[in-house]
Amino acid sequence: MIGRMEALTLPDFERMEALERACYDAAYIAPAAEAYAWYVLEPRSTVALSEDGRLIGFVNLFPVREAVFRALLSGSFNDSGMTAGDLAPAGAAAKHLFLSCIAVAEPYRGRGISGRLLRMAAAQYSAAPDAQLVTDNVTAAGRRLSERCGLSFLGGSGHGSWIYAGDWHSFVRAIERL
Repeated sequence: MIGRMEALTLPDFERMEALERACYDAAYIAPAAEAYAWYVLEPRSTVALSEDGRLIGFVNLFPVREAVFRALLSGSFNDSGMTAGDLAPAGAAAKHLFLSCIAVAEPYRGRGISGRLLRMAAAQYSAAPDAQLVTDNVTAAGRRLSERCGLSFLGGSGHGSWIYAGDWHSFVRAIERL
C-alpha cells in the first residue's frame, strides 16, 4: 500500500537524492544533507510517498524569500545552491512558493503519484491564498507538468532550464485534475 512517509530522516533524503540522479543531471541536485536542513527548518517543504518501506516519490515545495523568488523568476538562481537561509522565515505567511522538485520512481510513473504528491504538498499551504508559485524545470517532463499545473512559461534560465510561474489559486485548481 502506498502511504505518506512521516518524520523524514537524512537517509530518506539520501534516497531522494538517488531518485533525482535517475531523473536528471547532478548539476541540478542539492546535496542530501542540505535538502535535509531545509526540511528541518520547514517540515512542510517535503512530502514523500513509500510502498512497502521503499521511497517511490517525493516533492519539494518551499516558501522562499522574496529576493530568491525574484531571482528564480529571472532565471538567475540555480536551486542546487539554495541554502536554508533562502527559505522564508519559519512561521511567515507563504507568499512566494517554489516548486523545486518532483520525482517519481520509474515503475510508479503514470499512476497518478505526481498529482497525489502535489495535492498533499499544496494542502500544507492552504492558508496561502495570495501566493505566487515558480518552477525551474530541467527536463521536458518537468515542463509538461508545469503546463498541466496551469503555470505560464516565462523563459529560459542562465543555467539551461525553463522557468514557469503562476498564481496559487490557478495551480491548486489545476492539480485537482491530475
